[in-house]
Amino acid sequence: MLNNRLKLQMMTCMAVLIAICSTVLACNLPGDFVEFAEKKGLSPIEGFFDRPGMIEAPFVYGYLPGEKEDSAAFWAKAKSDGEFLLVVWASVDFPPEYSCSETIPWRNFPGGLSIVDGERMPLADFVYVSDPSKAGPADKSTTHNSIMSYYDGVEAIFYCHEGHWLVRQRD
Repeated sequence: MLNNRLKLQMMTCMAVLIAICSTVLACNLPGDFVEFAEKKGLSPIEGFFDRPGMIEAPFVYGYLPGEKEDSAAFWAKAKSDGEFLLVVWASVDFPPEYSCSETIPWRNFPGGLSIVDGERMPLADFVYVSDPSKAGPADKSTTHNSIMSYYDGVEAIFYCHEGHWLVRQRD
């Protein structure tokens, strides 16, 4: 029979494991992203999967060329005002064509994320995130990866162009 001290230690360990697992399951983000978000005053989006239908994860690896684990994008929200933000993270230097801000403010509830690569899209179909009344350049197309947010037939594709985020929305 186990002595009381050992029982107490085992119960404490189980409680800690349950707390850790509950936190990880509730936030739906890998620990590295949660840490990065916390440092920026951001938090994971609660209830991300509390919607009907299939939903991709609120994060995706492999935004930059190279090793998939070296870069990612994920959804978070500002602790200060609850604003949704698409966060771009990398453990390597961003190539010049990917040099945009690391957060993109977004007014709609986020969808699941994926990377769009190899598909050339006219930038005239996009608008600037910072000024939605301004269309992207008419004479240019995408040349590198973009990030797609998708849920229930509605997509938003985010593309970094010359230091500015552009978005194309479709439903």
